[in-house]
Amino acid sequence: MINFNSPNKKTGDNFEDDVVSLLQENGCTGIQKNLTIKDLGIEVDVCYIEDGKLVFGECKGGKDGAERTDNVKKAVASAPLIKKKYPNSIFNLFFSKPPKKNSSSDNMLKKYMEYGYVDNIVYVNPSDNKTASLETFL
Repeated sequence: MINFNSPNKKTGDNFEDDVVSLLQENGCTGIQKNLTIKDLGIEVDVCYIEDGKLVFGECKGGKDGAERTDNVKKAVASAPLIKKKYPNSIFNLFFSKPPKKNSSSDNMLKKYMEYGYVDNIVYVNPSDNKTASLETFL
């Protein structure tokens, strides 16, 4: 059986590795990838400690990043659950590309931040599986 998602999985895994490298370069500790929180029924792409705070992060790489509404929906899906269970935690999103200005994705991300479900949105531009540049949004 052919797995048509195999290239996408590889791209996603590589992007998660880029994000982990970025976190390590910035002094984050206790980094864990693909953390399962069984009672919430979710898996979080990355979990770490930054400045003494527990941080959860979702990573969406690939050529579209936050331009695709589906990518944004998937990235934010676990945010309300995590914020309810861990109210003092930080929830960050990592994308390979920002949304187009005033698009549905852009508006959705702004509301998730305004409503307190997402704390930071970080754009990581991968280059040969290494972080080439970093831009924090909003």
